[in-house]
Amino acid sequence: MGDEKAIEKLKSALRGELMQSADAGYGDTRRVRNVMPDFRHPGGSMPDTVAVRALAYATVEAQSAPWFVYSVLIASTSAVVGALWDLSWHSSIGRDTFWTPAHLLTQFCAVLGATTCTILILHTTFSKDDSARAVSVGVLGFRGPFAAFVVMWGAAAMLASAPFDNWWHNAYGLDVQILSPPHTLLGLGVSCVQLGGMLLILGCKNRAEGSPRSRLDWLFLCAAGLLLCQLLFMSLEYTLRI
Repeated sequence: MGDEKAIEKLKSALRGELMQSADAGYGDTRRVRNVMPDFRHPGGSMPDTVAVRALAYATVEAQSAPWFVYSVLIASTSAVVGALWDLSWHSSIGRDTFWTPAHLLTQFCAVLGATTCTILILHTTFSKDDSARAVSVGVLGFRGPFAAFVVMWGAAAMLASAPFDNWWHNAYGLDVQILSPPHTLLGLGVSCVQLGGMLLILGCKNRAEGSPRSRLDWLFLCAAGLLLCQLLFMSLEYTLRI
């Protein structure tokens, strides 16, 4: 009963402060921390200040979709549009060079996704705000949301597929199928960027309440639809015999 009362006390304090600071953005936990009640963490496994700040950080962040959610969604959309445009380009014009607008739009997904998550990971790694680090994971000395590392892996695979595809065409000529090795690597990279976007949204959605949660529900559906479009595109030659 004591633990439940302490949790309710924390929630009430958070809600009261957030009503007064509706303009608080991503990572802005200073005003919330100032009004946190001083109580011990029930399990004793996490330092008091880190436990309180992590919950405060998560609650503030969940009041609206952070900028990086929209950024990764734009990246995911550019990959799907670029892939469909590239298919049309090859059907009507043929393979030109790597620097076609369709190819550039597809690779824009990798550039934007990598840039977004690099900023997010570096902010979490070098920030003095313990609350951001408390809700992150560590990879090779860097810290950030798990989803950010998934997006980074996908972006790296997409960028690596570009020179691989050029070498493949120079060595073996034009493709006769969608699922050539470099295209498969590209498709896996796009799927990881889109999956990472879904995980970023889920992380925010699971901590949100009320209208922000409803907005994140729609954003998650958009992200899931983009991933489905990508998977269907990769299977076109088996479904439409192109």
